[in-house]
This record gives sequence, structure tokens and C-alpha cells, in this order.
Amino acid sequence: MNDGKKHRYLEAARGVFLRYGYKRANMNDIAQAAGISRAALYLVFKNKEEVFVGVLDQWVDEIIARVKNATATCLPAKEKLKHAFEIWAVRPYDMICSSVEARELLECNFDFAQASLKEAYARFEATPAH
Repeated sequence: MNDGKKHRYLEAARGVFLRYGYKRANMNDIAQAAGISRAALYLVFKNKEEVFVGVLDQWVDEIIARVKNATATCLPAKEKLKHAFEIWAVRPYDMICSSVEARELLECNFDFAQASLKEAYARFEATPAH
């Protein structure tokens, strides 16, 4: 599978999850948003849970990249911490305040996603402070 295509499918899925929430979204919604058939989506992801974990992992990758970029040129540790906190906590909090569906996704209380969520926190904590 081409990584670019998978990335596009996950971007489409993120939009679906943010619009409908995890519980109301289905594989047909995700396939339609990605511009592929439902059968083609199942060739890439075995179920909605796998899609959700992929979206979570991709989102964490993006956040960590933003933190690295934002803190690369900051000199005092206080400024680095301020930028990291803004990206990791404040922006997601703003999303939660504006959308019930975002709250459902960002709180990530789904049992199937707990291992991925723990890994995300570990990756964030291990991000070098340049």
C-alpha cells in the first residue's frame, strides 16, 4: 500500500470521526470520504477500530512534528515548554470545547485504543527538547 494513499484515507477518516464521532461513523462513510469503495477500504484496514488507531497514530505524529518544529528555534526552556503545551494541550482542548465529537475522539476512552494512546504519551515524553 502506498503510504500517500493510506495517509489520505486516514485524513478522510479523521474528518468523518470529527463530523460524526466514532460511534456514529461507519466504514462506508470513511470510504466515501476517501473516494474509494468500502471493499477497497477493507483491503487496507480490517475494521473501524484499526482505522481509528491509524488516525490517532497519524495525529500524534503530526503533533510531535509540530512540537519539534516549534521548539527547534526557542532558546529558553520556558519558551519550549510553552510551545509544546500549546500544541499538545491547548489546541486539542479548544477542539473539545467546540465539538462533542472531538471530545469523544480526544478523550479516547475506547479500550481498543488504550495501547496506542499510552504509546503516544510515551513518544511525546521522549521527544527531544533540541
